[in-house]
Amino acid sequence: MIIKTLILGFGITGKSCLKYFNSINEVCRVYDTRSEEKFKSIEGYEQNEFYFNHYNNSILHGIKTVIISPGFELNHPLINEIRNNDIQIQTDIDLFKSIYDGKIISVTGTNGKTTVVNMLEKILRDSDKRAKACGNNGIPPINLINEELDYAIVELSSYQLEYMTNKSSDVSIILNITDDHLDRHKNFEEYSKIKMSIFDNDGKKIKNISLKNSIDTDDVVYFGYNDDLSEIIINNKVTNDLHIVGEKLHCDGVNLDFVGYHSLQNILAVLSVMDYLKFNLKKCITSLTTFVHPPHRIELIKKSNNISWYNDSKSTNCDSTYWALKSLRKNVILIMGGSTKKQNFSKLSKIIDDTVKILIVTGKNSKEILSDLKVSVKIYEAIDMTDAVEIANSHAIKNDSVILSPASPSFDFYQDYKHRGNVFTNTVLKIAD
Repeated sequence: MIIKTLILGFGITGKSCLKYFNSINEVCRVYDTRSEEKFKSIEGYEQNEFYFNHYNNSILHGIKTVIISPGFELNHPLINEIRNNDIQIQTDIDLFKSIYDGKIISVTGTNGKTTVVNMLEKILRDSDKRAKACGNNGIPPINLINEELDYAIVELSSYQLEYMTNKSSDVSIILNITDDHLDRHKNFEEYSKIKMSIFDNDGKKIKNISLKNSIDTDDVVYFGYNDDLSEIIINNKVTNDLHIVGEKLHCDGVNLDFVGYHSLQNILAVLSVMDYLKFNLKKCITSLTTFVHPPHRIELIKKSNNISWYNDSKSTNCDSTYWALKSLRKNVILIMGGSTKKQNFSKLSKIIDDTVKILIVTGKNSKEILSDLKVSVKIYEAIDMTDAVEIANSHAIKNDSVILSPASPSFDFYQDYKHRGNVFTNTVLKIAD
């Protein structure tokens, strides 16, 4: 059988694409840079051709299309060979869009993406719309191709946007842009440009008002909160239907709790999309009162002796940890650190001095963190998560908050941020008084 498609990467994305092609009786060639031992099994996929770690000159023979996984290295020599042979490179999202005919809501941003797409999914479903969140949240879009959907809500990372050729969308929204993934992208300007490319379409374009000074077009509208004037902005309009008192959002008798400024921004982003789609905002907020936030995001996992323990393992960059500390405000014991990533931790110095009483660093980038930070708080170095939790437990007193908010990726000792968060949670439940 002639093989016309090469799939680069055999993780969640690659497997979803391979399953789709096999379902339409098309076999594929698959290449992953990891060794075959890293994979439990390729049972059920034997009719396809696999290359692990190494490949030979015949890998591109007959190939018309390459489907690339978001984590595949942009500078890999095979990419240059593919381009030199004028072979089309697509993502799984391009493939999905070539088949799917429902409406698409596209969401990107440095932080908050998964929360926002899940919020949108809940509101739409509560409004009797067939909707599913997918993309960077871990659900491959191509897995939804046989479902009859009114809306596909697609979470997009910079890695996905970098490779995508089809940016079409009914609504596109940018939540925020701060320093991240600078080990992958040349600089912040390139990273921002890739994020902004989500607007390369004719659909509705929405973004955070904090990004208003970036390059804009007349068809971009904004959401956000003007703290000085206590104004809530939804799609360029100051709305008098919504009011904030403390950490509650009020709308005609309905109250929605939120934790911190970043959480409010996520809610306003969601309401901006729903307002554009002409949904009633009170009904949207009512739906969000029963929304369950995804785990590992300032997740309260235990409260004992009036000490609160939070799992914020999803905070893999400084900005996310900044907002976590901002939301907790004071009496914080912070556990921080992980694998190395190109960023400057010094930007956390002031917020740590303002909110943190004890800093515990752990992970392979501990020395880098300590070198960047200029803080006056007490610092401890922990050898592992158990040690970190034991240190926190021995120093925590009434009204303290202990939070794992690493400001770092998890790939020093863990499979991913979920694994790290689960290890922290299990350790807290076992050790914390």
